[in-house]
Amino acid sequence: LDLLQDVALAIWVADSGRYENGQVIFNTHVWGDAGSLAIVEYFKGLEYVSEAYCERNNHRVKLDEPSSLNFLKIVSPHLPQPVLEK
Repeated sequence: LDLLQDVALAIWVADSGRYENGQVIFNTHVWGDAGSLAIVEYFKGLEYVSEAYCERNNHRVKLDEPSSLNFLKIVSPHLPQPVLEK
């Protein structure tokens, strides 16, 4: 995860995430519980507040609202506008 840069994070959220109710949510079901918790730790290292949770038997990680806004400032230059509106 340390190699992820702005563009890679933008691709991840565009491909397998969403922005909903002021929060960025990543689908992490392919990595299971342990992988989702590793992603939470990665975001903690970036000073983002996040949590891993399960929704309809799918693992997800969501950023809190302030972290989501900061994240979007970083990745939005790399995303087409419709991605942020979905």
